[in-house]
Amino acid sequence: MRLKALNENSGLFQFIPFNVPNYSVKTSTSGNISAKKISENGKIIDPPKEVLNKQQQLLNNTDNNKSGILREEIADSYFKNSGYTKLESKCGSNCFDGVYMKNGEIYVVEVKPLKERGSVKLSDNKNSPNDIGVQMSDKWIDSRITALKESNNIDSVKTSAILQKAKLDKKPINKIVVGVNEKRAVTLNLGQMRVK
Repeated sequence: MRLKALNENSGLFQFIPFNVPNYSVKTSTSGNISAKKISENGKIIDPPKEVLNKQQQLLNNTDNNKSGILREEIADSYFKNSGYTKLESKCGSNCFDGVYMKNGEIYVVEVKPLKERGSVKLSDNKNSPNDIGVQMSDKWIDSRITALKESNNIDSVKTSAILQKAKLDKKPINKIVVGVNEKRAVTLNLGQMRVK
């Protein structure tokens, strides 16, 4: 595992990858991210103290909906405590788990279960009535920007406008996957959305 201890924070270590800056991971065409890719390129994060109990609640939890909410709350708390500003990102089911800004850059976030062996699976959306692509693909992000725009939520519409403007201005839209289980949380950089 090419991870290095950065500092100790209340008895927990935070790790950073040795890799060169701007590393990114590619998913398989079906949305799989292997444990090897995660161990070589992931950044293990320390969820803030206030959500550590949520991480423990994931243990033996059989309610998938509740587990998903807990994982998103853990990731959201990490981003907020790291200085990111959260934008509204909901447009019904299968939308963004988070959209954040920091230092003028946009981060689109998808939170997934970190499986026992350390892999993550993004939805391939094969059963979707529309051809929206694998989660976190550029095609999927475009479809979710449209869904935000068409929602009845004014804050979601604003987020859509911010994302559209970033695309028009050729500014980076960073794609981040967070894998969470009851023991750890890992962020993965999937690179940036290609702007045409």
